[in-house]
Amino acid sequence: LGASNRSKFVLVMSDGVPNRRSTTTCGDLRSVSGASSPLLQAVGDDGLATKNFSSIYYPAPTSRDLTSVSVYSSNYALAVDASGYIYAWNGVSWSQSNSLGGRLNGVSVYSPTLAFAVGVTSNAARLYKWNGSTWALENVPSPSNVELYGVDVFNLSLAFAVGSNGRFYKWNGSTWSQVNDTGSNVIYSVDVYSSSLAFAVGSSGKIYKWNGVYWAENATKSGNTFRSVAINSSSLAFAVATNGRVSQWNGASWSSPVQIAQDVLYGVSILSSNLAYAVGSLNGGIVTWNGTSWTLNQ
Repeated sequence: LGASNRSKFVLVMSDGVPNRRSTTTCGDLRSVSGASSPLLQAVGDDGLATKNFSSIYYPAPTSRDLTSVSVYSSNYALAVDASGYIYAWNGVSWSQSNSLGGRLNGVSVYSPTLAFAVGVTSNAARLYKWNGSTWALENVPSPSNVELYGVDVFNLSLAFAVGSNGRFYKWNGSTWSQVNDTGSNVIYSVDVYSSSLAFAVGSSGKIYKWNGVYWAENATKSGNTFRSVAINSSSLAFAVATNGRVSQWNGASWSSPVQIAQDVLYGVSILSSNLAYAVGSLNGGIVTWNGTSWTLNQ
């Protein structure tokens, strides 16, 4: 992001820690998540956190880069950062946990007593489980030389985690197992709609579909690197790419990616068939779906 259109200033908090904020933008937004239209959380670089895309960004408890956010309700959400810290939203403010170490890239909340966070430490995949009081390291099969980027928990007996070297991991309610290895492709994001429908996206324009038994390549959109996928129904899903394009699922196939921004798109969240948001390197803007088309708002 360039220096233009940026009115950055520094707030010094009561603990003396500098907390950079801006009235327009303070860096890229990396992730967006919403439980319903009253609450939408987006997070990004320099500790940037915004609720419902307010023009004034409320203080997050860090100046580190936030990489992912997952909203459960208006009173509970979790976010993670590139230094291994986890943050909890209580409806009013964010609080910071101790660092789990390494880098955290993704987080998914099923309830206040079940969540997962994924990342990497010392060139090995790391996956942590939240039980309502503590985070515990989970056993990941063949973790060496693997970085986990995305995770989504669907219910008490189904979750998926994805990452580099084409890895897919499945949770059955007690343990994780490797279910796919699609080679050298990086899988950045996964979203589960039901026990028999999920999508995962990544490098080389790859889109994978879960049918309840196995993952299979569903589409290849060459020239695109997809960073995020979100499902609203069996006939509506979006995948956003680093070239500012989006591909839409209609229940049968994925559309050719269309340009909706001139910058990198990192995250997408669907609240209804008529409302979705995409975020990224957009000079403080967001891209909004109205059920028919996308509009860049800055």
